[in-house]
Amino acid sequence: MYTRYITYDLYSSSSEDYDDLYKLIENYKGVQITESTYKIKTEDDWKTFKSKFTAVTKEKDKVVAIVLNRDDSIEDRTIR
Repeated sequence: MYTRYITYDLYSSSSEDYDDLYKLIENYKGVQITESTYKIKTEDDWKTFKSKFTAVTKEKDKVVAIVLNRDDSIEDRTIR
C-alpha cells in the first residue's frame, strides 16, 4: 500500500471543469487535508497513479504528489 498526498493549483476557476478529478479522488477514498490537498492510500504503482491524475487535469494545472515510500522516506513528484 502506498500513501500519497496529492495537492493541486487548478488553472480554471470553474469546479465543474474538474468533476472527473473530484470523482477520482472520491474513488480513491481520499481524505481531505486542506482545500486542495488529499491523502490517498492505494495499491496503484506510480505510473498508473500519475496517468489517472494527468487524464483528469489540464495542461496549465499544477499537480504534485508527496509520496511516503515503503521505507518511510518522503519525496515530491510532479504530476503536472
